[in-house]
Amino acid sequence: WKVYRDEAIQYDDGMLKSWNNTIDILLTFSGLFSAAVTAFVVESYQFLQPRGFDFGSALYALAVNDTATLRSLSSLPEHP
Repeated sequence: WKVYRDEAIQYDDGMLKSWNNTIDILLTFSGLFSAAVTAFVVESYQFLQPRGFDFGSALYALAVNDTATLRSLSSLPEHP
């Protein structure tokens, strides 16, 4: 039994060292991935916020409205 026990301990030690190295690599990768995603989210978060008042769009909407009003007034029949 001693030979079997020594072989099992040697095999288990090798397997544990391999798992520890794999876990170290995965933790490093996940930390770097988390940092990259956080940087992306911080930069992209401003695009998710509602935009403030856009003066140019308001002027365009006013001009379109005035043009539509002028067209409707010009198509009215003349007074008798």
